[in-house]
Amino acid sequence: MTMKRRRLVMLVTAVAGALVFGFGLAVYTGLAGWEHAERRLTDEAKGRVEVERKKNFSAKEAIANAANARTPEAWDQAMAAIDALEDRQEKAVLKSAITLERVDAYGRARDQLLERAVELARYNENDPRILEFIERAKPLQAEIVKMLENPDQLARELPSGMSDEERKAWNATLWYHVGHANYSQLWFTPSENKTEINKLIQKSLGSYARVFAFIPKDTRTEYAIEALYEVNKTKNRDGDAQGKGKPKRPILLPRNEQAPTSGPGTTDPGI
Repeated sequence: MTMKRRRLVMLVTAVAGALVFGFGLAVYTGLAGWEHAERRLTDEAKGRVEVERKKNFSAKEAIANAANARTPEAWDQAMAAIDALEDRQEKAVLKSAITLERVDAYGRARDQLLERAVELARYNENDPRILEFIERAKPLQAEIVKMLENPDQLARELPSGMSDEERKAWNATLWYHVGHANYSQLWFTPSENKTEINKLIQKSLGSYARVFAFIPKDTRTEYAIEALYEVNKTKNRDGDAQGKGKPKRPILLPRNEQAPTSGPGTTDPGI
């Protein structure tokens, strides 16, 4: 090989080596950049997951605290924690799952005030504090009505992992609460508004009747229906005696008494 040819080969080899090195450097730099971008995106994703995990933990912790406290205030805090979640479906499922416990907490607070009104009325029907207690119970009742305004949708949003028996019990309780919400609205309806009173009684009866599709012969519901018939029987007889503008005061369904439901050996507190 001549000197000239040897130099040409060496030059070509050097140029090729430089090109390969440059290409390798470019590939390495590109890969390094891609790995850096991937790592950054992964870290961001992990960060979002961690934030959401903490939110989920906070929501579940708030729900557990509310279930223990059983007060409207505690359930309001749980709702705020659920609202902070980003997953819409998860929010809908959680809200549906806690609705009945929220209704129960609000109902207890409402009925405690109504019980005070009943106690005062036993001694003096014209005691002004009676209407004060009823007025304080109004916003609690309004929130219950709002929570139960679409019961069929609540049932559709139940967690998929529930057993058939759990679903039956949940739906029976749901319709009992819907019936009781309409029944309790009688407390806030003027006695002369007989059309509205009749409408509430019929809506309540219809809701109670749906309980039997899930728990046949539920005695708590049967007791509630009997109380409604008693209200219906007496509304025209002595409704006006309470005075215009005053609420119709129906029989309070007791919460603390044990009212057996269908099935051997089962008991459940009445509302």
